Amino acid sequence: MSITFLQDVVSTVAAPVLTGVNMAGSALKRLQTSGLIPRSGSLLNGGLNSARVQYIDGLNSSSPSWKVRITLSPTSTVLYQSDTGGILAPLKDTGVIFPYTPQIQITHQANYTPQRLTHSNYAHFAYEQSEVQNINITSDFTAQNAEEARYVLACIYFFRAATKMFFGRGELAGNPPPIVFLEGYGDHYLPRVPCVITNFTHNMPNDVDYVEVLIGSSKETGETYTIKQGDDEIQINQQQHNYSSTRIPVISSLQIGLQPVYSKQSLTEFDLNKFSQGELLDKRFI
Repeated sequence: MSITFLQDVVSTVAAPVLTGVNMAGSALKRLQTSGLIPRSGSLLNGGLNSARVQYIDGLNSSSPSWKVRITLSPTSTVLYQSDTGGILAPLKDTGVIFPYTPQIQITHQANYTPQRLTHSNYAHFAYEQSEVQNINITSDFTAQNAEEARYVLACIYFFRAATKMFFGRGELAGNPPPIVFLEGYGDHYLPRVPCVITNFTHNMPNDVDYVEVLIGSSKETGETYTIKQGDDEIQINQQQHNYSSTRIPVISSLQIGLQPVYSKQSLTEFDLNKFSQGELLDKRFI
């Protein structure tokens, strides 16, 4: 058997393997570059925590994050901006950040009114107005541990609350639901678009496991007890715990509908030529 024949056999067998390795390496590099998985560690570590940590790190860098998120105004004092330790507390620093690339549908529509003339084969169309219709977002959320389950629950409660008006009691009673801001993929795609949330759906599968998470708080009762450690006595404050158990699916889907809204003042500053050149990013037009 000649050396040349053996070299041909090795090349024939190794080529597909090396090709697969190179493709896997390229895919891994693309995922790392896009921020879907961390640059160190395994694919199993690229869950919700990695997404949140990477985004928080991105806030402190000069390069903006491309991840899609929904937030309140920084000056707002409602919902998670006023929450000091309740269910919405996990959203305090980030708002709702989508841990996986969501499916987003944005429809730009120009409306024309048909003028149907008698004894004519074709209608005439008069321009009426243009609009950006409801933005629909669908994304998976995972909960691999109690911390992630708390984050998912916070997102659910945020969207539940953001579709309701301030009603009944409270100093803001009578106000409509709050305006939120949608951003992601860089300034030229979703430049913190002001929106109202028009609908929210949470799909909970029946064929997955559920993670139990304790929600609540503990406080000191004022009473103390003493324990001994060697010759030392230590005073311990007794605490009263008030927790309830909630179960969150390890994977579920959130669907959010958002309608872009703009003030009358900002609409008077619209310029189609500037908009077409991407020069109205500060006005949040899409």
